[in-house]
Amino acid sequence: MNTILQIPMKKELRDKAAIKAGELGFSSLQEPVRIFLKQLALGEVSMKLQTTVDVAQAVLNSREEAKNGKARKLKGSLVDLWHEAQIHTDN
Repeated sequence: MNTILQIPMKKELRDKAAIKAGELGFSSLQEPVRIFLKQLALGEVSMKLQTTVDVAQAVLNSREEAKNGKARKLKGSLVDLWHEAQIHTDN
């Protein structure tokens, strides 16, 4: 029996990922996601998250969002927080 996995994300992220998936020869973004999930389920995935974040700029962006009433509560796992940091440093 098949099921559907819904993952909330910004449209821009989805669109960029779909373009990269196409460049890698996938016919859709679903294909690399399915491959990743299968490898994850089999215990064949190891991850090392490594990034450089401009902390000062991220803080300034957060303060600006708070002033404009756009501040959001961060919740979830460490990976969720890492993705939030990436979104703030992309601007």
